[in-house]
Amino acid sequence: MPIPGAAGWIAAGAAALTAFIDNATATALFAVLAFALLAAWMVIYVRISAPVNRQLTAVSTSAIPTGADPRALQRRWDSVIYARAGLQLLALLSLCLAIAAV
Repeated sequence: MPIPGAAGWIAAGAAALTAFIDNATATALFAVLAFALLAAWMVIYVRISAPVNRQLTAVSTSAIPTGADPRALQRRWDSVIYARAGLQLLALLSLCLAIAAV
């Protein structure tokens, strides 16, 4: 997820920059909004989801109990999934509006 997430974030930033250069104000604003939403998604992913994923992987592949509670880890991961999905949905809608504003 980090590579597609970063690629989408960079593409939204490039779209915003290109729209600003082209003086397409509405398109640029929607692209900036998408960029900001994807930045928020990246923060949640990097700070919560990725570390939990690494811990869950370690717990599930370890033959020796690590002391980590897999159910607590899953609850932590579940606690941000709706926020991450919602941010991606809003970013997608914003990019669709950027295309429509052209």
